[in-house]
Amino acid sequence: MLATALLCQVLLFSAGSCPSCSVAYRELSQHFTQVQVVDVHRERSLAKAYVVFGTPMVVFLKHGKEIARLFGVPSEESLREVKKLCVKDLQG
Repeated sequence: MLATALLCQVLLFSAGSCPSCSVAYRELSQHFTQVQVVDVHRERSLAKAYVVFGTPMVVFLKHGKEIARLFGVPSEESLREVKKLCVKDLQG
């Protein structure tokens, strides 16, 4: 769903030592066309701003505001729920 990508920004906080992060990216990319990967070691200030306490952690932003946060590899069910939040404005 293209509208989902346009309405939500997806930040995947990751680390090179995180084996689950690549799995999380694969799952996210099946549902969202753009996933921004943020290396917590290189982008410490951004990770601190979003209070990232482990990886993988996914933060979903809509109009610049956080609408959801998932820790670990996201399940199909949780991704469906987040997608509903992303397209909520389009559903009359």
